[in-house]
Order: sequence, then C-alpha cells, then structure tokens
Amino acid sequence: MRLEGVEIDRLEALVEQLVDIRHDLGKYITFEVRFLGADPQDEELREALKSDLYSTLRRGEHVLSAWDVWEKLRPDVLEGDPDVVAIDEALLMLRGVDLDQQRADLWGAVETTRVVGEAARNLHRRGQNRMIETGLMV
Repeated sequence: MRLEGVEIDRLEALVEQLVDIRHDLGKYITFEVRFLGADPQDEELREALKSDLYSTLRRGEHVLSAWDVWEKLRPDVLEGDPDVVAIDEALLMLRGVDLDQQRADLWGAVETTRVVGEAARNLHRRGQNRMIETGLMV
C-alpha cells in the first residue's frame, strides 16, 4: 500500500517510524562519504563506503549495517510503496557491491546510497504532508 492509503489511526505511529528511517538509514548511509573532498583517493572512498554500508548505525558497541537498519525499521504496511521499493532495490544492489571495485564502480555505489537517502527523506516528507492533510499536524 502507498503511504497515502494508510488509515489515519495508524498514520502518527508510522510517521514516527519514518523519522527513524530518515535519520538512522537515510542520513547515515551517506555519512562518511559526504565528508570526502571532490576527488578522494580510491582507498578513502572505499573506507568511507565500508563505514556507511557496514556500520551505518552505531549505538555504543552496538553496530548495524544498512541492511540491518532497514530490516529493523522497514514498514511492512507500505509494501509496494514506490519509496520503499526504491530502498529495497538499492539495498539489494549495495549488498552485492564489491568494495575492491574500480573507481567508477565505487562512485556508482555512492550514487546508490544517495538513492536510499533521498527515498528515506521523501517517505518522511510524504508522511508529514499526509498528517497535515488529515489535520493530525498543523
């Protein structure tokens, strides 16, 4: 179901979940790469990607990969939503990425992490808009 079809009584809790997705997955899957300069060395890019993908969320000694974060937070009620599908597909591709790839392939992986971030932000924005439309949020 698309986010816009979610029943009003479930919407507030869902939007709280979307905040976590935007922050814990959408922000941190691109966190280290965003601090690299315009033309980083291949090894710097590899290390940043490795951190962003495999240590996406760190809470003390508890570390979760991007896939673990998504598995924990993925809203089952939104099965088939275009942004959920985009995240599913991007993470499937990223899960198979070989970090020993050539530079162009590494940048392709970076672009795919950005797809995840954008879809996570879009989900949250759509949820907020739906809450405004339904009067749950002013």
